Amino acid sequence: MNEEVFAVVRLIPKGRVTAYGAIAMYLGEARLMRWFAWALNKSFSAKSKGLFHRDVSRLGMLSVELHFPREHSMVVEHREEGIQVKDAQVVELDKCFWDPMTEL
Repeated sequence: MNEEVFAVVRLIPKGRVTAYGAIAMYLGEARLMRWFAWALNKSFSAKSKGLFHRDVSRLGMLSVELHFPREHSMVVEHREEGIQVKDAQVVELDKCFWDPMTEL
């Protein structure tokens, strides 16, 4: 299941974000949303590493920022892609939210 989560995350376009729950819904496992978040948190050491900063909470919070390796700060990654972040939350989430249910 981890590889399925990673595969969806890799499809999130630059400058866009999605939520754990949106990925869970897309994969037909809405009740496993927290498990998906945990899988992404563990991804920093996985061979499937990459683009996981684009996954945020449903409110746009950078909920795993504390767990993100220092050299890969979520805030820095978002800003480099043109996403505004203030107080560890994506600004104008509605404009940059990517929903795999409608986008794929």
